Amino acid sequence: NSQNVGAFSQLCFTFLDWIESHNLHIPWIVVDMEPSLQYSADLDACFHPFRPLKLRKFLKQKARISQFDEAVKQFNHLIEELHQRHCQAMVVTFPLIIDDFKDRHFQLQKALHLPISGVKWDKVSLLTYRTSFQDLMRLKFSPYLIYSYLKEAKQYFNCPLAADLGVIGQVEKLHHNGGGYQEPDELSLDIAAAKSVNVDEIHLFSLDGMLQCGNLETWLETLQTPEQTPLPCWTDIFFRHMIQWGDKLL
Repeated sequence: NSQNVGAFSQLCFTFLDWIESHNLHIPWIVVDMEPSLQYSADLDACFHPFRPLKLRKFLKQKARISQFDEAVKQFNHLIEELHQRHCQAMVVTFPLIIDDFKDRHFQLQKALHLPISGVKWDKVSLLTYRTSFQDLMRLKFSPYLIYSYLKEAKQYFNCPLAADLGVIGQVEKLHHNGGGYQEPDELSLDIAAAKSVNVDEIHLFSLDGMLQCGNLETWLETLQTPEQTPLPCWTDIFFRHMIQWGDKLL
């Protein structure tokens, strides 16, 4: 994120030097762009119980220390170096950033410490985990939430777009609403929604979750689900409007 881009870049260069010293090559570096674990815990505390004034104060304070513009420069420098080494950069990040693109102020990205806009990524993958949204909001969402974010993302990025779907099985960071998906049919709905947007790739999180649930082949077969445009649910619309409203208050 914007707080550790320098250390991350140095680690990449050290790793690539080691790769080249062994006459090896890797085609991609994946940048998992997320706030720190402590940041995420503090953010979660603003939602449970939901305290909008505390949330706004928290995000505005984080935006002031984000070092966003400098982080954009450093990530672009990293990508230039990667290209010289015949390597490309894919960023994996929260879909909430899409709600930040319309006004072009990028306050939400600054507040979340996610420098995405202005960086010349070779591929963008959005963490459209419906189960994670449900865990955060204590609400049930439909595949339309995934569809709406991916459809808008296609308008903003001039590079391949991927969808990360899940979470499959019970993972430690999901505590509410039953955790992750327990049945492949639930995941199939998300895959159908993502395919209807014509994304370039679909990534499933995760293989160990499939093994935990059993019937690995059945889980993998969900990738053959045909596309289907989903219908919206009121919770999907409410959530998108809430994030957009919050962005305007920053």
